[in-house]
Amino acid sequence: MTFVDGMGYEKPSPTAPKSIIGKLSVSVPRFTEFMNTNKNDRNWVNIDIRYSQEKNKYYMTLNTYNTNLNAEERKKIAEIKVANGLEPVETPDTDEIDPNSVPF
Repeated sequence: MTFVDGMGYEKPSPTAPKSIIGKLSVSVPRFTEFMNTNKNDRNWVNIDIRYSQEKNKYYMTLNTYNTNLNAEERKKIAEIKVANGLEPVETPDTDEIDPNSVPF
C-alpha cells in the first residue's frame, strides 16, 4: 500500500455547514512529485480515501487498479494479495464485462 505524499484529509469542523464534507490540504511541491512518480499510462493518479477506526483518522492511498490488465495478470495479482494476507479478489476468466453488472 502506497500512502499519498503531500496531501492530507481532515473531517469538517463541527460548526461547518452540512455541504462541507471534509478538507484537503496540499503541499504543492511534495504532491506534484508524488503525482509525477505515480501517474498511470493515461496521466491519472487515482487515490482512495480511507478511514482508520484504530486511529479515528482518515488517510489516502494510491489506487493502482489497472483496467488494462488481462485475466491472467488479474489472477496473478489476486494470488499475490492472498499470499500477503489481503482479501482475495475474484478475477473473471475473461476480459469481457457484462454491461448489466455495471452499477451505473
